[in-house]
Amino acid sequence: MLAEVAYTRILSVSLWYHYAFMAISLALFGMAFGAVIVYVRPSWFPQERLGRSLTLLALGFALTMVVGFAVHLQLPVGPPAGVKGLGLISVIFLLLSVPFMASGVLVALALTRFPRAVGTLYAFDLVGAAVACLVFWAFIPALGGPAVIVLAGALAAGAAVCFSLRQESAALRRTATVTTLVLLALAMLNPQLKLLRMRHIKQQQGAPVEAVLEWWNVHSVVTAVPYRFSQELVWGLSSKRRQELAKQPHPGFQIDVRIDGSADTVITQYSGNPAEIAHLMEDMTFTGYALRPRSDILVIGAGGGRDVLAGLLVEASSITALEINETILEMLNGAFGDFSGHLDRNPRVKFVHDEARSWLESSDRKFDIIQMSLIDTWAATSAGAFVLAENSLYTLQAWRTFLRHLDENGVLSVTRWWWGSPPPEILRSLSLAYSALRAQGVMSPRAHVILVSNAEPDGAGQLHGLGTMLISLQPFSDDDIATVERFCQERGLTVALSPKAATIPELAQMLDPAAHDALVAGSSHDLSASTDDRPFFFNTRRFSDVMREGGGGHAAESMVLLLVLFVMVSAMCVLGLLVPLWLHERGRRRQHAVALPRGRLVGHGIYFAAIGLGFTLVEMGQMQRLTLFLGHPAYSLTTVLFCMLLATGLGSFLTGRLVVGRAPRVMVSALVMTLGVTTVMALVLPEILGALGAAPLSTRLVVAGGAVALTGVPMGVAFPLGLSLAERDVPPATPWLWATNGALSVVGSVLAVIMSIAHGITVTCAVGAACYLVAVLALLRHVRPAPTS
Repeated sequence: MLAEVAYTRILSVSLWYHYAFMAISLALFGMAFGAVIVYVRPSWFPQERLGRSLTLLALGFALTMVVGFAVHLQLPVGPPAGVKGLGLISVIFLLLSVPFMASGVLVALALTRFPRAVGTLYAFDLVGAAVACLVFWAFIPALGGPAVIVLAGALAAGAAVCFSLRQESAALRRTATVTTLVLLALAMLNPQLKLLRMRHIKQQQGAPVEAVLEWWNVHSVVTAVPYRFSQELVWGLSSKRRQELAKQPHPGFQIDVRIDGSADTVITQYSGNPAEIAHLMEDMTFTGYALRPRSDILVIGAGGGRDVLAGLLVEASSITALEINETILEMLNGAFGDFSGHLDRNPRVKFVHDEARSWLESSDRKFDIIQMSLIDTWAATSAGAFVLAENSLYTLQAWRTFLRHLDENGVLSVTRWWWGSPPPEILRSLSLAYSALRAQGVMSPRAHVILVSNAEPDGAGQLHGLGTMLISLQPFSDDDIATVERFCQERGLTVALSPKAATIPELAQMLDPAAHDALVAGSSHDLSASTDDRPFFFNTRRFSDVMREGGGGHAAESMVLLLVLFVMVSAMCVLGLLVPLWLHERGRRRQHAVALPRGRLVGHGIYFAAIGLGFTLVEMGQMQRLTLFLGHPAYSLTTVLFCMLLATGLGSFLTGRLVVGRAPRVMVSALVMTLGVTTVMALVLPEILGALGAAPLSTRLVVAGGAVALTGVPMGVAFPLGLSLAERDVPPATPWLWATNGALSVVGSVLAVIMSIAHGITVTCAVGAACYLVAVLALLRHVRPAPTS
């Protein structure tokens, strides 16, 4: 688990953010394939030498983990594309899954060779995985991602030491001990020695190759690269203003702060002289500041402080700057505090480390301006890609919260990328504005929205740039419209949409109650207002349209990748599981061995496939839902993974003590409880979370942990119960059934994301609950008491 969670961070850096959830798939695939090896080649692991086998497997896990990771660091970095890119992804997938194959063999042996203790052993396995979440939280900031991978190898080598204590071979004991100590020392010293280091710094023109600073935390790695001032990182300029600014002398520096090596925010040098930052008000992002100067401003996503500096230029009464990534705040106000002018010491400025929705829900303050400029990231959280905290800011529920916290004439300012004509991301933003305003009782939304743009044709003739949308609960006055038009005219910008005019018909239609629904339904893009149940704002393409039409930018590339990976992992599971089973059974028949009862084998196979798929769908659905509820991806990671694993471990332990060994019907009855609790939680949990959105963080953590535990304890019943029944009915097939469970978990890790994007988190959880119903039916139909001879 420690290696798996660490790889979600590392793959987000070394490849790209939407590859990060591959860590879950490769771990589960490796574990499942290892179990197949135990099933197909049981003679490789004789019972009389089982201790030696377990020792060697643990050592193999440790060494292949570190060596495979070191090789991965030498491979090309960045988002691969095309056939060559998929080939590279396949190589990386297989390379990094090797250690998990070793651990898969090890765990399969431990669980299947000691069937009477399966409940207790599985409980310890799950509790250990839960503790790994805390270990990751504690060590990733101090050691960094590469060292945590080595630490995982050291823990595996430590397991080899434990297994070797009962062995006669002193040499094997010494080898395991030395390996543990060497890997532990490497993990502790790597932050200073940098023997294993991510090659994720993309060099800017005029910038040094090495990062000035590199900090890891539980949901990102943040690096800082200084270089001479560049107007290229002032994204909201018109081309005319950009050319003019390029001719002016700018002796100062900028610091490019990168999240996972790809998402940028800029720290601007500031000594307190407003002339140094006057260029910021040339940026269309700050149109709202010009419209409402000397206001109380709330900045969502403080980043490198540009929005704060612009607020100081317009003499804002107060500036509250929220930032979800504590490391960025530490860089801005600590390590580079002198460079940035120590904005935290300005009496008008207050920095807050929190997620915007959580903070606003617990606050009764209202603001003149709520500023949200390009708040998105290409960095994955530790919970896996597409579980992005920033997505929770682009839902109908979030925008209703923002509007409720505006003063009477307050303005919500949102800046997004403008790609294409019409631009789907801008249209979806307008769809959110339309739905949020209508929900607040506004009957004619167009009078409440102004859209400014710097988009210009690129080489392909497509408009490319930014769009800043201003939304108010009160209709914009003629003076407001004139102020915005004057601001844009002076800077070479375009008023793309106002209550009076629109440069593209679709922009006006999106805010027209008579045309809105038809435009959304007829578009090849998904322009519907994203919600907390489908919080994937940036995925503006439908899966069917992407496969039929192709193209569509990063969102479409991510969706194609998801579908390709789903096909890949499904094919690998079929080839790695069903084919070995068929070959093995055919060999048994040729040798005139007793064939396994096909009906019972099918029943148990369906059962283990169903609980493997169901567990993953429910787990990932809850992770997505609780990320929105808790407001911080780190809290979601720790709460969901830790509580889920701990609770399922407890359920497994209780099953081993109270259920396993009883009559099959009694054991199936215990599984029915799992189905009931899982179904109820899938249906009721959204209402509970919605009612407690404004509760203190401590209360929300308790509620989230309790919800996960209520689901996890009964789900922990399913695996040891099924394995005990399989040991009665089809004992030689138990490793294969364990592998089947793991393989469907692999498929589920990809399917959960696809289903949540296409149909919503509630549907994902409901399908997960339905999988347990399939498991119950499979047992009721096929499982019978084992015949006596």
